[in-house]
Amino acid sequence: MKELIKNDDAVSVVVGSILILAVLVTFMSVVTSTWVPVYEGNAEADHSDALFDTFVDLSKQIENADEYPKSTTIKIGTDEIPFISNTNSVGYMGVNESGGILTLTTEIQRSLPGFGEGDSFSVKDLNLSQDAPITDFRINFILDNITNTDSKFVLPNGFALILQSDTLDRLKISIEEVGIYDTVGTPGKGWKWNSGESSGLRIRYDYTDVSGNVERWEKTWDVVNDIESGAGGTGVDGITWSGDGAYTYLNIDLLDQISTLTLEYTDLSPITINGTDYYETVTNTTSLNDLSQHYLKQPGDGTYDFYYTTYDKIVDCDLILLYNTTTDTIGGNTPSLDNMTIGSGTLTLNSDYNFFVDQSYIYDSGAIILLQDDGAVFKVGGAPIFVSSDPDNNLILDLRAMVLQGDRETSGNDIEMIQTRLKDSYRFTGFTNNVTLTKDTIPELKDLWDSYFEETNSTINLNTTANSTYYPDNMTLHVWSSTPNILLSVEQKEITVS
Repeated sequence: MKELIKNDDAVSVVVGSILILAVLVTFMSVVTSTWVPVYEGNAEADHSDALFDTFVDLSKQIENADEYPKSTTIKIGTDEIPFISNTNSVGYMGVNESGGILTLTTEIQRSLPGFGEGDSFSVKDLNLSQDAPITDFRINFILDNITNTDSKFVLPNGFALILQSDTLDRLKISIEEVGIYDTVGTPGKGWKWNSGESSGLRIRYDYTDVSGNVERWEKTWDVVNDIESGAGGTGVDGITWSGDGAYTYLNIDLLDQISTLTLEYTDLSPITINGTDYYETVTNTTSLNDLSQHYLKQPGDGTYDFYYTTYDKIVDCDLILLYNTTTDTIGGNTPSLDNMTIGSGTLTLNSDYNFFVDQSYIYDSGAIILLQDDGAVFKVGGAPIFVSSDPDNNLILDLRAMVLQGDRETSGNDIEMIQTRLKDSYRFTGFTNNVTLTKDTIPELKDLWDSYFEETNSTINLNTTANSTYYPDNMTLHVWSSTPNILLSVEQKEITVS
C-alpha cells in the first residue's frame, strides 16, 4: 500500500491534459478577443453594405410599383460563426404606417387638367328608354392667349382633348387642332395656315362595337373664316370664344342641334340614330346632340367609364355633363387642401450589431436614410420636394409622396421576402400663391429634416417668399407669392407592403 501511494506514473498524463486544456482555452480566448471581432465586424460591415443595396432596389420597386406584386429579398441579420456561439447579429424590420407624415395645405387657383379627379369620369345607368337622357354636355377651355398679327383668335399647335372609353364598346370623342385644306384659287389642295398656326378645329366621334365594326363622324371648322365670323366672338353653331388679353376662352357645346358632323366611314350601313338611317354618301350628316345622345347610350347597361388619353396645350378645363336627374361636373378641379396627408409610412430595419456600429436604414418619403449614434444622413434621394422653374420663371414645386401601408414586422437573421404593390395613386397640377408643407419625424431624424427644409427654403427665390419653421416633432415650409405663379405638382402613390 505504501508503495502504491508513492507511485507517480499518472502525474504526467494529468499535467499534460491540463496544459493542453490551458492552451486550448488560451487559443479560444485569443480567437474570440481578436479574430472573431475582426471577422464578424467585417461580416457586419458587408451586411450593412448589402442592406444599402437592398434598400436602393426596394426604393426603385416602390417608386415603379403597379397593380402587379413585385418582390425583393432582404437579409435581416448576420449568421453565427460555426462552433462559436452568440456571434450572429439580429435585425428588426417593420412598417410604421403613421411614421414620417407629410401634409400639404394649399388652394389651387388655376388647375391644369388631366390630373386628379379629372383623370376619369363615368356616365352611369343612363335611362335607355329616353330619346335624350343627356341634358347638358359642355366643355369650357382656357388657353394661353395666342393671336396672329391681326389679333385674331387661333388655336395653339397641338391643342387636343381626347375622351376615350373601353367600357364594353369603345368610344372616343376628339376635340383637336388640325390643319385644313385650302382649295381657293388653286386646282390642288394645300395646307392652310394662319400666321404659322394651324387654323382648323375638329370634333370627331369614333365608335367601335363589340364585333369590331367601326363608325366615324367628324367636322372641321376653319377658325378664322368660320368661328371668327361669329359676331362678337360668338363663333358658329355650339362654339363660342372670348379673350381677356391674358387667356382665350373656348366653349364647345356637344349637344348643339345646329352643329352637324358627317359620317366619314362605317362598317355597317345604315346606322340608325334617333329613328333616322344614315349612310356614308346619303343622309350622312347629323347633329352633335343626336350623336352624343346615341353613342353614350350604346352599352348594354347604359354605362361608360371615360379617361383622358390626351390633354395638351390647355391651361384649364371644365367638362360639364348632366344626364337623367344626375349632375356630374367633370374636370377643371380647383381643390382647396387643408392639412391633407400626401405622404406617410416608413420602412425601417434596425441592425443590432455585435462589433460594427449599430444602425438603422429607413425608407421615408422616397428617401433612404442611414441612422447611427452620431447622426443621420440621406444615402439616396433628398426627399419628396423638387424645386425648379419653367421658361416663364414660375416656381415649380414638384411633390412626389408615398403612402406605405402594411403590418409587416419581423426580427432575426433570416432572409425575408418583401412584396410591394400599388394600391392607388393620385395626382394634380395647378397654379397657386400659397403652399404649406409640414413634415413629422422622430427626434433622431429631426436635424436631418430641418437641414433639408432649410436647404429647400434657400433655393426658393423666384418671385416668391419662403420660410421654414421648426418644432420639436415636425418642421414646416411655407411658400407664398402675391400672384398665383407657383406651379404645384403633386403625385401620391399608396403602396401595400407585405
